[in-house]
Amino acid sequence: MNSNQKNIKHICYCLIIVFALIIMNLSTIYATELTPKIELLKQYHFESVETSSSVTIPHIIGLDNPQIEEEINQLITQSIQQYLNQFKESNNTYTNINDPLIKKWIVDINYQVYFIDSSLASFSINATQIKASSYLQKTFFNIDLKTARQLTVEDFLGKKYSQIIQTEIRNK
Repeated sequence: MNSNQKNIKHICYCLIIVFALIIMNLSTIYATELTPKIELLKQYHFESVETSSSVTIPHIIGLDNPQIEEEINQLITQSIQQYLNQFKESNNTYTNINDPLIKKWIVDINYQVYFIDSSLASFSINATQIKASSYLQKTFFNIDLKTARQLTVEDFLGKKYSQIIQTEIRNK
């Protein structure tokens, strides 16, 4: 083998190594893009004479199926809208009974992510209302990211989940 053939052979090996490194980097970038995440969609704050409200709206991104992603995001939006409607109703009732200038109704809606991977998302939508006292409500979601189905305790522990829980409580 002459020196030109050796050089060509070395160049080919170097090209193969460079090509392999590029493919590995591209696969890492591609995998990162498809990782499901729950992140901030929008946040707003509004004030009136009787109310101060802060709302943080999350959404899920990075699912393989855009239709399931949309279903889950609609579920999140509906949950937040239910809280807002409930607060508006409570505020109207309170304002009719009391002077709204005495105390302001404070509302905060946010979210918390507990766990997320390619098949399961566990998070909550949290709503706090404060007048003289404070009330915290949480709606918990455990969602199968392949089907958009909300999971229950039975899905995790089986049909005899009640017995399993009672036994665990007794053992403690």
